[in-house]
Amino acid sequence: MFGVGVIVACGFVVAVYLGSPHDYQHSQGDEDGEMFLGRWWEPAWIMFVAGVGYVSWIVGVGLGTFVRLIVSPARSSEAAP
Repeated sequence: MFGVGVIVACGFVVAVYLGSPHDYQHSQGDEDGEMFLGRWWEPAWIMFVAGVGYVSWIVGVGLGTFVRLIVSPARSSEAAP
């Protein structure tokens, strides 16, 4: 599941990169961006957002695993006569 989170984060970065304008003139006045790898975008901000998303993914996977571990023994003890 951790690898799937990395793939989703990388896909997000690639999608933002491909959706960004080719130069400042087509950026609709976005002054915060910079020309990077042939596109006008903010790679540091996008990496930060992808990192926050990945950390949220990890926390969700951890909480789901924790809940499953807590609930499973409770269910198995209720099912036994």
